[in-house]
Amino acid sequence: MLDESIVNVIVKRNMSNAVKRNSRKWRQAVNTIRWLVANLPASSKVMVVHFNTRAKSLAAKQTIQWLKTTDKAAMKTLFSNLSNLIPQNL
Repeated sequence: MLDESIVNVIVKRNMSNAVKRNSRKWRQAVNTIRWLVANLPASSKVMVVHFNTRAKSLAAKQTIQWLKTTDKAAMKTLFSNLSNLIPQNL
């Protein structure tokens, strides 16, 4: 999720976490998740899980659970956890 080309992925994976978080492809993925969740119907529930070598939830305490999109605290935690993710060995 760092770049389109394998060469640039290899280069970026050895750079700082700030560079990784600001890579165009990663920002696009994060923004897509934000848009999708923000545009769900109010009656929806959502579960966002990130993975690479293992799967983890972005919910509070990484619990695997469905979150109501109307639960502002849960959505704030989800988006905070998403913003703090570093695209590496997730």
